[in-house]
Amino acid sequence: MANEKWIKQAAWIQLVMISGLMPLANVKAETPETLDLRAYLEATLQYHLEQHEYHVLDQAERLSLEDGQRYFWPKITARSSYDEVTSETFTVPTSRNVLSGITTGLDTSWTSWLGTDITLGLEHKYGRQLGKVSQGIPEDKLQVDNFSIEISQPLLKHNSPFYNRLPLLRAQKQWQLYHINGELGRLALLRSAMLDYLKVQESYDRLQIQKNRLKHIQSVGDSVSVLVEEGRSLPIDRDLAQLDVRRQEQSIASARQVVHQNQYALTLPWVSSDNIQVVPLTSLTVLIDWLLPVLDELPLANHHPEYRKQQLNLEGAQLEERARQRDHWPELSAYYRFEKDFRERLPDEENQSWGLRFSYDFFDLKTREDQARLGAEASIARRNAEDQLKRLNWEANRLRQSSEASLAELELDNQVVELSQRAVAYELARYSEGLASYDDVRNRQLDLLDRQLSAQDTSAKLARELIELAYNQQWDWLNRLP
Repeated sequence: MANEKWIKQAAWIQLVMISGLMPLANVKAETPETLDLRAYLEATLQYHLEQHEYHVLDQAERLSLEDGQRYFWPKITARSSYDEVTSETFTVPTSRNVLSGITTGLDTSWTSWLGTDITLGLEHKYGRQLGKVSQGIPEDKLQVDNFSIEISQPLLKHNSPFYNRLPLLRAQKQWQLYHINGELGRLALLRSAMLDYLKVQESYDRLQIQKNRLKHIQSVGDSVSVLVEEGRSLPIDRDLAQLDVRRQEQSIASARQVVHQNQYALTLPWVSSDNIQVVPLTSLTVLIDWLLPVLDELPLANHHPEYRKQQLNLEGAQLEERARQRDHWPELSAYYRFEKDFRERLPDEENQSWGLRFSYDFFDLKTREDQARLGAEASIARRNAEDQLKRLNWEANRLRQSSEASLAELELDNQVVELSQRAVAYELARYSEGLASYDDVRNRQLDLLDRQLSAQDTSAKLARELIELAYNQQWDWLNRLP
């Protein structure tokens, strides 16, 4: 069901992108396509994850993991070559030999968990040899089949299961890091999308404040006209009231333009058309009510992708440090080799050998330097992981305390707005009775507007803090929205 949903969403995105490329004459601007918050988040995820490096690297990361998992599989190599070799011996008489021909071979090697290397080789030579008639080799075509096997076992280092599983362990760590980056990218993408959506909601709420103010100014203007006709107010007050109405209408037009610009910016990456609009909620209060439950959740810093990424970096650094612990030890290995030639016109020939190989670099400062560097990198990675965990916990506490303070501030702002509304009504009543001037009424209206915008700023600040806290708490927005 989830796959079908994403397929439908992808088809919708493609349709939207195609519609953005159509001529403007074919777009019905009067009936724009609308997206609610959920559809906007789904479309954002669909578009960005397809373009994101996380998605682009999916195939490469899968191949890297598969390569690590197949480290203990036999490696098979086919080869072929043509060679012509001329050699001369400056004796009396001079001896000149010419060897030419084609060589084809098949080699396979396998490494065990203990570092045992087993190499098998099959080779076929076909060519001509001239100049060795005196040794009984005819001047004719020569065919030789060769079989070889070599077994080598390290004895001091590189002979532990841990060391020989390093390619697999590295591939697994890389695969885990790839998935963690994907989770982190999704969280960050949804946070950015919600913050961008908040800009639309904030501008929409400002527009509603301006619209409500226009209704009030018009109502005051009607009252002023009545008072002027009754001779209880000056005509200049009516003219000022009419001018205030026109100015407020201009403010509404500007606020509406800001809303449209913010809506267009949300979908700009997908489609170059303003015929797709993201619909805001009825008010910012609705969004805040959806977000408030995040304050009651327990901190989850230990499971956050940012911390898990640092923890994985620490495990990788410790892995490399442990892998290089024996690098300064001497090289000691035992080997056995068997080789046999099956020749067409000459007797077969076989060779066997075995022995020990030993080597030690007395002045290998580079290895010591690398070991010290890896140890330092592991220590740095450990501190980074600890610092990341502390930062996430500190950030969660800061955002929770700041959100609670903003909630208290918002409650006071709402009370102040209510008082300012009563003050405007009271001042208008005094104006009707001739106890106040029209300027007093306008000042009360401007004070109310300032109070409303201040409360709206506090609401937007609270919403931003809650969105950041939701990121810290790893909210799955699509499952959290009602």
